[in-house]
Amino acid sequence: MDQHTVNNGDLQIRFLGQITASVSICSVTDEAAQTRTTPVLLDKMSLEGLEFQTHLRFPVNSDYTIRIETVVGPWELSLLGHIVWRRRKDNLYAYGCTFVPDDYMRKAIKLALQSYVKQLHPNYRRIHQLYERMSGGAAVAHRLYKFDQKG
Repeated sequence: MDQHTVNNGDLQIRFLGQITASVSICSVTDEAAQTRTTPVLLDKMSLEGLEFQTHLRFPVNSDYTIRIETVVGPWELSLLGHIVWRRRKDNLYAYGCTFVPDDYMRKAIKLALQSYVKQLHPNYRRIHQLYERMSGGAAVAHRLYKFDQKG
């Protein structure tokens, strides 16, 4: 199966275990909290959220916020979200996480996913043109958030 799909105008990338991240709890009932980070495997990412796997069993509710830190292509992302579903997957737990709404972050995620797909499939011109149309104004998000880019 291909690693990228476009559904209802929303970009979704399947990483197939190629991307790792670290997850921590950063707030509980809107009060700041700091927990250790734990490594996770990213399965999918879209502009609205992501799916990941870990050995930890997180509760499914929006009373707490998690921070997901990862590198997608040349982009280093620090994302906030809420766990919305959980299921067993072999010896791990699989989770669905929706991002805390943020227009600038959403634009930056578009750029990161676009960059990732370009690295995987440099000859897929039509797909790149679609991503470029979807990511209008994302350069502003890049300047405002001053994301670190490697190389």
